[in-house]
Amino acid sequence: MNVWNIGILLFLLSAFMFGVGVQDKDIVLIDNALDNVSSVIKNINLDNSSVFDDLRENSSIPNANGLVEIIEQGMKFFGVIGTELFRAGSYFGHDNPEYFSPEFILKIIKLIVVLAIVSFLIKPIGYLFIFIILGIITLKDKSKKKKNDRTTTR
Repeated sequence: MNVWNIGILLFLLSAFMFGVGVQDKDIVLIDNALDNVSSVIKNINLDNSSVFDDLRENSSIPNANGLVEIIEQGMKFFGVIGTELFRAGSYFGHDNPEYFSPEFILKIIKLIVVLAIVSFLIKPIGYLFIFIILGIITLKDKSKKKKNDRTTTR
């Protein structure tokens, strides 16, 4: 599954779970909680982490500090993406509860399953199409060869 499919599924799940669930409650509570999570994620600092001390000191990796920095930035990046997808989904579900009736969710799940099956079959169908074309070309060449053999034997 690629990143976009996972993002769409997270969006739908967060919209379904929290957006519809807070219809009678205050959405500001969820917004404040997501602000707290976002600030914690933005303040991740692996410089004080004892897990990476051994990597920094006894590593044969040329730029171990740079590797730790990349890991830190990646954690922040994916954390903020997840938090903001969660926020967007909860707002969308809160504002549009009619989209999340059981019948609509069942239609979406069926559509996702059909799209997944089609996406899995695209490559084999392409190979089958190429195989059919090569078979037609082979038959055409054989028929030309037989035609040429008949004309040379006469």
